[in-house]
Amino acid sequence: MKPVYSLLGMDTAWQRNSGVQRAATQFETDMTHLRASVAELNLDAGAVHLAAEIAALEPGFELDDGPRFALIVLIVLSLAAVAEGNTRFPVSGDESKEPLERMLSALIAPPFEESARERIAEKIATILAADGASAVIGRNPDARRPLLYLEPYLYHERIYRAEQRLARRRANRRSRRRLRT
Repeated sequence: MKPVYSLLGMDTAWQRNSGVQRAATQFETDMTHLRASVAELNLDAGAVHLAAEIAALEPGFELDDGPRFALIVLIVLSLAAVAEGNTRFPVSGDESKEPLERMLSALIAPPFEESARERIAEKIATILAADGASAVIGRNPDARRPLLYLEPYLYHERIYRAEQRLARRRANRRSRRRLRT
């Protein structure tokens, strides 16, 4: 098993069937709770695995467990926004308060501690403000990263590019119509 896989906070079939018992770390426990709560956002547990895999793109997992878990939650929130039909999710500024609170309330519910939601929201804000997770989150429209943070929104890079292409095509069609008339 690759050592980085153990840092995803998920057990593998090998671990489940090896018969070796060990105590789960807090990170692993949080990941288990997160997988159980994503149904509240109309996602399945595979979304958490995808988010953990994307977070694993950060070189050497330089983030410790707290920021790494917050990054995984941020990615899950972006997946939930896409599942709701949104192409972006507000993650900073006044515009983000209601949607971020609504989704975090659904996602970080009991058995998480009461203060967990605030801690995760703070860590997300720190990651975004400090240009953290730069291998995963691009900060300008030309960045080639899984996610783009174009303040105050978080986009999936592929969806952002598709949206931009669509906007250009529509603008080209309008300009051609104007030239014909």
